[in-house]
Amino acid sequence: MGRQSFRKDVYNRHAYIESFRHETLRLANHDYRGPGVYHVITCAQGIGGRGPLFEHPVLRKLMQTHWLDLPDRYATLQLDEFVIMPDHLHFLIWPNKWPDRAENAPHLGEIMRTCKSSVSVDWLAYVKENHPDWSAKIWQGDYFERVVRIDQLERTRRYLRDNPDIPDKLYKHMGWTKNRP
Repeated sequence: MGRQSFRKDVYNRHAYIESFRHETLRLANHDYRGPGVYHVITCAQGIGGRGPLFEHPVLRKLMQTHWLDLPDRYATLQLDEFVIMPDHLHFLIWPNKWPDRAENAPHLGEIMRTCKSSVSVDWLAYVKENHPDWSAKIWQGDYFERVVRIDQLERTRRYLRDNPDIPDKLYKHMGWTKNRP
């Protein structure tokens, strides 16, 4: 049987996941250590495909803590907007906001590896201690970034601030269960 065709809408799980599969978006001649701001998206993988892993309060707190700790590690780094969605993160980041502060500004890839790794290590420790039958897998292997022009910065910030409104309909179509307080 050939590949099944799915409607292209955000509520169709297969179409949604397929929308993240692509060739690299990295710009061949772009200096990812240079000044500039990036809109980055990184997704939770988990076991059996994407799921609302970041709704777990411990994982959510680990993500927030490690995000806020990044400037302690990288002197030229400036954090901007940060939004935790159920199965992915959106954020704006300036890897080298102040080029005169340090000669060795981090590459965006180094920042991402550091953040994902530190969250993973702490999450693994939590899972081993509290839920040894759980998988501790969190991340998809890659992330997606887009250079944000300064004239588009406020619009992108507004998009991230408004993004957390996830309709119940999306949960139903993704096959997820929404945690209720």
